[in-house]
Amino acid sequence: MQTSFKAITSASLLFILALPATAEVRQHGAHEHGSATLNIAYVDNTLEVELLSPAMNLVGFEHMPENDEQFKQLNSALSKLKQAHQLFGLPSTCKLKHINFEGELVESLAQSSKNDHHEHEDHHKSKDEHDHDEEEHHHSDIHAHYQFGPCKDISQLNISLIKQFPGLEHVTTQVITSRAQTQLQLNSQQQTVPLSQ
Repeated sequence: MQTSFKAITSASLLFILALPATAEVRQHGAHEHGSATLNIAYVDNTLEVELLSPAMNLVGFEHMPENDEQFKQLNSALSKLKQAHQLFGLPSTCKLKHINFEGELVESLAQSSKNDHHEHEDHHKSKDEHDHDEEEHHHSDIHAHYQFGPCKDISQLNISLIKQFPGLEHVTTQVITSRAQTQLQLNSQQQTVPLSQ
C-alpha cells in the first residue's frame, strides 16, 4: 500500500510540477528576464527541486557561446548551480541523489568539450553572419532538476539563487508537501521557503 501511494504521489508531483513552468512560458509567449520559476516537492523524506530560468538571468546572454569568455561565463553559472546544498541551504545529511541540466546552452557546452574552442568560435561566427536577424530574437532557458534523499525533518529552505545570480530579481516558487501546497515570491528580501510537512 505504501509503495502504491508513493508511486502515485511521485507521478502526481511530476505532473503538477511540469504544468506551471510550461503554462507560464506559453502564457507569456516568451520568458521574462529577471524572473524564474522554482518548483519544490517534499514528500516522504524526498526533496525534488526544479528550476526554470531564462539563460540571461544565470549566464548573462542567451545566444550560443561565441568565444572563450562566454564559455567561461557558462561554466561558472553551471558550477554555481551544481552547488546544490549551498543554493538551497540544505544540511549535508540530505544527500544529492540526482542532478540534471537541460537547455541549448548546456548542450553547447557539452559539444564544446568535444571540439576545440577555436573551431567552435569560427563555426559560430560564420553561422552568426548568416543568421544574425534570427539570433537577435532568440531566447534560451536553463532547466535544472535536483533530487535529494533521505531528507528528514527539514522545516525550511534558505534559497540563495538571487544572491548567486544578480540577474535574478524574483523567483515564483511553488511548494508541494504531503500536507499543503503553497506559492510565494522570492526576492532580495524574502529568500526562505517554509516546508510545512
